[in-house]
Order: sequence, then C-alpha cells, then structure tokens
Amino acid sequence: IPAESLCRQSLSIREKTAGPHSPAARQALDNLVYILARQEKYAAAESLTQRAATMLARFKNLYPLETANYLNSQGTFCHLQGKFTRAESLFQSALALREKNMGPDDPAVVKTLDNLAETRKSQKKYEGLDSLYERMIAAMEKNSGPQDPALVSKLEGISRFYESIKQTEKAQKWALRAERVRSKTKTNGNQ
Repeated sequence: IPAESLCRQSLSIREKTAGPHSPAARQALDNLVYILARQEKYAAAESLTQRAATMLARFKNLYPLETANYLNSQGTFCHLQGKFTRAESLFQSALALREKNMGPDDPAVVKTLDNLAETRKSQKKYEGLDSLYERMIAAMEKNSGPQDPALVSKLEGISRFYESIKQTEKAQKWALRAERVRSKTKTNGNQ
C-alpha cells in the first residue's frame, strides 16, 4: 500500500534526521497512525499511539495535551478491537490529563467522557454511567448553551440506550430532559 509505505519512510527519515522524540517525528507518526486507522489496521495504529504516548510520558509536564490525545486515540483503537478494559483505562488517563489542563468543560473532555461511557456500555458496566452522562451534558450546556440542538440529540441517544437495556425510569428521565431542551429551542426560534 503506497501511502503506508511512504509514511513509514517519512517516519524513518525524520527519526534519523530530527531525532525519534522530535516534533517532526511525532508528526510523521501521526500521519502513519491516520493511514493505518483508515485501513482499519487498529492493532498497528494502537501500537504506534502507545509508542507515541510512551515517548511523551517522559515529558508529560511539557506536553500533557499531546499525551492525552495519544492516550485517547490509543483507547479508541483498543475499543475498536474489543479490548474494553484497556480502552477504559486509557480513556480515564486521558480524561484526567484533559480535565487538569483544560478544565472540566472543554469539548475534548466531553469527547473523552463520551468515549469512556461507550466503552463502559460495551462492557455492560452500567454502574456510574449516569454520572458520566451528567458531567458530559453539563459541559455541553456550558459550551454551547442549554438550547443547543446537538444537546437534544445526545439526550435522546442516552434515553434510547437506557430504553434498550430496559431501564425505563432512567430512559424517561433523559427523554424528559431532551423534550425540555427541544421546547426551549423551539421557543427561542432555533428550530
């Protein structure tokens, strides 16, 4: 596959010329991870993101957000391979770094909370999901406002999930919240 081969050559050259821990080498590594992920070679992509996260771990105080990004990506690749316990651990590490360095309401924190919730759902670990969802929704409201149409979609998705596992009371709670946001959105002329 030409793109993968070119990315591997680029990584090799950049590691030799700029050093294996250089920003140029990390950029080439990112490009290779992207190509591998597009080819659905998740194990190889996971291995490279682990390598990058390990490189950055030595400089975690200097590059906490980059480290969090790699941990989150590695968690995603683990999730896609069904390695849910490992994915959950990686998402928790990414979440801790992101919350510490970006605050609890940053969109990247919201994404990691969502990833963590999806991984727990995949493991049928439903305990504590409501707490994750509450944190995620609160951050979404703070970022985009309580009348954001994307918020309705997320609330409805949470409701459908609880309905699918026969937790009717929780499903109704989230559906009611979605309806309240939807009615506010219509009242304000956003839909």
